[in-house]
Amino acid sequence: METVHPRQRSEMIRIKKKHGPRKGMGQHVVLGSKLKARYIDELKFVSARYLNKEIYVRSTDMNRTLTSAISNMIGFYCSGVPGKDYPGKKEAHLWPHGSEGFSIHCFFVEL
Repeated sequence: METVHPRQRSEMIRIKKKHGPRKGMGQHVVLGSKLKARYIDELKFVSARYLNKEIYVRSTDMNRTLTSAISNMIGFYCSGVPGKDYPGKKEAHLWPHGSEGFSIHCFFVEL
């Protein structure tokens, strides 16, 4: 499968989707976990639990960039407490295990 994305008004780029979004999502979860190890576990730069006053995540309003941001944050904040940071008991099996809720702020980019 191949998708065409506008880079500039006069230019188009082709992106081959051999593995679909799964591979990139997995790569972002791994990247998020590495960032967590560095900035939460090692440097204690931010809290282990999500606090919106400590971190601000931005993404363009495109599915692929939003998915990347979400996947990255799932890896970064993966130590949540059921019933406190994400749904507990009845709904917990539907939630990515340990992932906390977080905000992704979108901005519009004119192409």
